[in-house]
Amino acid sequence: MNSALFFLAIVPPEPILSEVRILKEEISKKYQSKKALNSPAHITVVPPFHLSEEIKADFVESVKAVVINCQPFYVTLRGLGCFENRRRKNPVIFVNPDNTPELSSFHQLLSYTLTKKFDFVKKETRIFAPHMTIAFKDLTLDNFDKAWQELKYRKFDAKFSVNEIFLLEHKDRKWSIAYSFPFLPTTSFLRS
Repeated sequence: MNSALFFLAIVPPEPILSEVRILKEEISKKYQSKKALNSPAHITVVPPFHLSEEIKADFVESVKAVVINCQPFYVTLRGLGCFENRRRKNPVIFVNPDNTPELSSFHQLLSYTLTKKFDFVKKETRIFAPHMTIAFKDLTLDNFDKAWQELKYRKFDAKFSVNEIFLLEHKDRKWSIAYSFPFLPTTSFLRS
C-alpha cells in the first residue's frame, strides 16, 4: 500500500507569507539553515502522518466535514521565539503566534476528530505550542546561539484571519499545498 507524508496547517496569506520567506532566506544565508525553506510559512495543527491513496478521499471528506462548521478567527504574530533543545541538539527559531483560545480549540477539535476516526493520525502527547518555524534541523547549536542573539529582539508583528486550513504533502524533498479546506462562510449574498 503506497502512502505519502502529509500534515494539516494554517498558512498565512500574502504579504505575510512572503515576509516570512524573506526571513527564512536571511537566516539561511547568514546561519546555514536551509531546511525551513522546504515549506511555506505555516502553523502546524496536526503533525505529519502517512496517508495511503486508498483512504485519501475519505480523509479529505472528514477534514471538510469538520472545518465547514468552523468560524473564522484571527491569528496575531508577535515577535520571534525559540525552542532551545541542547540535549537533542535540535534548536528551533520561529515567528511567535499568540496561542488564543480559538486557535487552541481549533487544534483540539481537528486533532480529536481525526485521531478518533483514523488510527494513523497520532494522538498528540505534547502540549500544543503553535509556532511558525523559520530555522530548525540543520541549524547548529553554534549558529543558533549567534542567530538568537541577533533575532531575539527582532520585531515581527502581523495579524491575519484564518478562514481555511491546508493539507500539505511531502514531495521531492519539499512540502507543498495539496488541498485547502475553507471554513463556513461568515456571510451569504443573494443574487437576483
